[in-house]
Amino acid sequence: MSGCDAAGSILECVPVEEGRAGTWPTVINYGFYATPLGRCMIGETNGRICYLAFAPPGSDEARSADLCRRWPGVSLNNHSGMTDELPGKMFSLKAPAEVSVSLLVRGTPFQLEVWQALRAIPAGEVRTYSEIAQSIGRPKATRAVGSAIGANPIAWLIPCHRVIRSDGQLGGYRWGTAMKTACLAYERRQLGGAE
Repeated sequence: MSGCDAAGSILECVPVEEGRAGTWPTVINYGFYATPLGRCMIGETNGRICYLAFAPPGSDEARSADLCRRWPGVSLNNHSGMTDELPGKMFSLKAPAEVSVSLLVRGTPFQLEVWQALRAIPAGEVRTYSEIAQSIGRPKATRAVGSAIGANPIAWLIPCHRVIRSDGQLGGYRWGTAMKTACLAYERRQLGGAE
């Protein structure tokens, strides 16, 4: 399954049950980069981003272990192969057409469906977990949607930070509510909105 969002970036999906055939990578290059939202670990394979996680100092080992868990059997190469400009561009909302970023994710069919729905949320807007469940045709699957969102392997580019609770509260976020607040505030600033 693949799709394209408004920014022109491609989302290529690998079903979790698929073996190492087809799009399964053999080597993932990763590195730690400074971004407008703090330090991140970014993994890429054949020009496709397959992992992006906020990585405050001291979390390197945990992030590397998470990447290994998500892509078992793949060789990891600790190498900042991307230019320092790319991470900054990935976090820019001002001229998304200038940056085409391909993503490669691995998940269950349900997770892939949820992650596609997240990418349909426009920058600067939010949706509730129940709205995401309804958008994929499973209105009673709100909890399962929350679990799929929590398993998102690519922060920011698959914008799980744009999902809130139905009461208007932020809800959970894998990297903490302070980071979720920072992501939403950063989007508002980028789009010229008030804090």
